[in-house]
Amino acid sequence: MEILILCNEHDAVAQALYQQLIKKNKPVTLIVAEELMYARSWIHEINSKGKTTTEIILQNGKVIHSDKLEAVWNRIRFFSMAHFVNETDRYYAQNEMSALFYSFLNSINKALINPINTHDLGMESENLLYLQQHAINAGLKVLDYHFTSSPRWKTSKHLVSFACQKKETAAFRKKAPYLIWQNQPALLIEPSTEIKRIWTVGGRVTNANAIPEEKALKKLSSNLNKILLEVDLAKTKEGIKVSNINTFPLYAPAEAVDSLAELLLQKAKEV
Repeated sequence: MEILILCNEHDAVAQALYQQLIKKNKPVTLIVAEELMYARSWIHEINSKGKTTTEIILQNGKVIHSDKLEAVWNRIRFFSMAHFVNETDRYYAQNEMSALFYSFLNSINKALINPINTHDLGMESENLLYLQQHAINAGLKVLDYHFTSSPRWKTSKHLVSFACQKKETAAFRKKAPYLIWQNQPALLIEPSTEIKRIWTVGGRVTNANAIPEEKALKKLSSNLNKILLEVDLAKTKEGIKVSNINTFPLYAPAEAVDSLAELLLQKAKEV
C-alpha cells in the first residue's frame, strides 16, 4: 500500500510534497503524465457488482494497481501527446488519453483527496468573474472592475487602468495615471496596496495570521472543491478585498506543503 502523486512534468508543488512525504518515511510514488502516456499497458476491469479496477504497467516495470493505493493527489491537467505530429491525430490522442485517465481516477475515487473533476483534465483557463462570484458567495469582498470605451477625454478618481493606452513611458504614467483615452477600450480596476498572498489547504488557511477573512476563505475553498487554493488579498479604502484567485498554484510555501502531506497521511489511515 502506498501514496501516489500524479502531476505534469516540472510541477514544483508536487515535487515538494513528494520530498516532504519521503522525510516522513512514508512509501510514496510520483508519476508524471509522460510516464502514463508511454505506459506499457492499461487494464480496466469491471466485475459483476460494478466495481472497477485499473492496472497500469509503466516503461520501467512499475505496476500501479488501483486496489493497492491508500491516498492519491492528482495534479495532472493535460496530456500533450506531442509525439503525434499530425494536429488532428494529436487532438484525438489527447481525448483518448484523458478518457483512459478519467477511468483510472474513477477506479481510485475513494483514495483521492480531491474530487474528480473532468474540467481539470484540460488546460484550465481561469474565469475571473466565475471565481469572483464564488468569493462573493463565500462572504468575501472583491476588487471593483469597470470596462469602458470612453467617448471623451476624462479622468477617474476611483479606478485606474491596468495599462495606459498609446504611451508607456514612466514619465507619462506619473503625469496622467488615471487618463482614459478617447474611444479606446480600457479595463479599470480599483486602486489597492499591500497585496498579501494566502494559501488554503483543505480546511486550513496558511500564512493568514488570524485575518478576519479566514472563515470566508475556508468557505471559498470548500465551494470551489479545491484542496489547494491561492488567494491574493489587497488593501483598499473600503477594507481588505480579493484581487486574484488561483485554483492551480505553481508554488506553495513550506507550511502549505506540510499541510498537504498531513492530508495525504490522514487519508492513508482511513483507507
